[in-house]
Amino acid sequence: MSTAESTVESPPETAQEITLNLELQETDNPRIMEILNVSSTYMDSVDNTYCFSYQSPQFHADSESAKALYQRIVDDIFPYVEDEFDCMTIDSSLLHGFIGYEVFECADVISILVTIPYPNDVRFYYAYIYDFASGKEVTNVELLALCGLTEDSFVENAYKMEEEYWAEALKCVPKEERELHQIELEMTKEMTSADCTMYLDADGSLKAFIPFPSLAGSEWYYHLCEF
Repeated sequence: MSTAESTVESPPETAQEITLNLELQETDNPRIMEILNVSSTYMDSVDNTYCFSYQSPQFHADSESAKALYQRIVDDIFPYVEDEFDCMTIDSSLLHGFIGYEVFECADVISILVTIPYPNDVRFYYAYIYDFASGKEVTNVELLALCGLTEDSFVENAYKMEEEYWAEALKCVPKEERELHQIELEMTKEMTSADCTMYLDADGSLKAFIPFPSLAGSEWYYHLCEF
């Protein structure tokens, strides 16, 4: 007589079993480190189960500029993660189940893009750009100049993209109501500047997240645009 083996799935971890350990670790990319890479499951007080994953990258460099970037990434990203772990300690629901990043390498200019999604389909983005050849951060102004743009020309191009997108979107709105929706366009224009999140793609093109007005859901969403 044979006895069949049974497999019992492990239950989601409790808040006491999940810890926020910060330790700089190497990755498969020699130019990128991680100070945090944690993923697990968690059940809140009303039996909602979350599969969460949080990653926080760093540049593998020790210049003064890299150290300043290191601290900025910590200051930008860790409040989100800490808030989620605070929720776990009181068995509360999570707002952000995922915080991750992508790396774009264009010769010695390396861009890190961190994405933070919200439950309502809105996403926030943070970009950090470092030139390993010079050992310095690449600012937005420097990135624009590298791509043959000024702050003013960048904003003008962004305005044009927003206007063209909104004109197309409003075609499904009755003509007599279209003027009422100009407020959404003006709002996104006010949000648009050369300080927006941008990065250099691997092919050398400039990518930027521009706020576009929306007819449904949120009043606006970021769109990834190429300049």
